[in-house]
Amino acid sequence: PMQTIIFVATVIWLVGFIIMVCYGAISYLRLYCFTREGMPFYKIGDGNIWICDRISTPFILGVLRPRIYLPSAMSEEEQFVHLRDYLAVEMLYQTGMRRAELVGLRDEDVDTKQKQVRVFGKRSKERIVPMGEGLCELIEEYRKNKCDFLGISGDVGTFLVRKNIEGEWVEMNANSLYKVVRARMGEVSTLKKHSPHVLRHTFATTMLN
Repeated sequence: PMQTIIFVATVIWLVGFIIMVCYGAISYLRLYCFTREGMPFYKIGDGNIWICDRISTPFILGVLRPRIYLPSAMSEEEQFVHLRDYLAVEMLYQTGMRRAELVGLRDEDVDTKQKQVRVFGKRSKERIVPMGEGLCELIEEYRKNKCDFLGISGDVGTFLVRKNIEGEWVEMNANSLYKVVRARMGEVSTLKKHSPHVLRHTFATTMLN
């Protein structure tokens, strides 16, 4: 009796496992078919942001070289917001900046030619943080879109912008940035906490390793 119960339970577990594997494989193949006709959207870094006609919502696909796929039906404003959000998360992760430091950046503080950003921390203490080539290319793409779409200069003024309840584009604040990071990390991360501080901690851990 006990052996029979164990045998039945094992069979049920194996069947369930096989079904889950098959479902995952089929789902992946369907997504692959949907995205195989995608085109590079932002030609920056490794070119991992793509636009596709056959999807309705943004998602990330891949393990070793993940790509971000955006639906072609998105408006210019939605495309700009996704680019801004992606940049914000990348800057927090790659530079180790605090939330208040990122929202306080001015365009003149970000020098892509020298590949560095001037950050003003606590008590207005200034420090210079280096940036990688991929991040610099992402920044230039963001500046170009900000200038073309919003009519905001890419060289003078606030670096990150948001849309307020009146429909005006204004400088990003700490609360808005927190919501952006929480939403974007929630799309791709299994961590319980999704916040700018988590990205800063991850940056520090990466540097130590």
